[in-house]
Amino acid sequence: MAFYGPPKPYGLPKPDEEMISLIRHAVSSGITFLDTSDIYGPFTNEVLVGKAIKGMRDKVQLATKYGIKYADGKREIRGDPPYVRAACEASLKRLDIDCIDLYYQHRIDITVPIEVTVCMHIIYLLF
Repeated sequence: MAFYGPPKPYGLPKPDEEMISLIRHAVSSGITFLDTSDIYGPFTNEVLVGKAIKGMRDKVQLATKYGIKYADGKREIRGDPPYVRAACEASLKRLDIDCIDLYYQHRIDITVPIEVTVCMHIIYLLF
């Protein structure tokens, strides 16, 4: 089950309670993979998913993404290690969990070698 960002093509957002109920129904019906991103909302979608999986975390594989940031109204693509670490810590907090099953880059930062970005994942796991 994937979650997307701004509601423009999909209409106005539904109340949180309704969306939490929908996610819980999906999980109880056998959906086991949930995919979100810090940019959806921005940030609010991770909070919503975190609330929805409370008490059923062991029933889902959870993915979230990083790499897109808005600053001064402009979109930035980020893959530098300090940003990756800060984005991961913020996602963990918003999702109210201590482990993300699949954490991946939403867009590739062409100013940072991919090896540097990927190594940040490994370093963060080890320390």
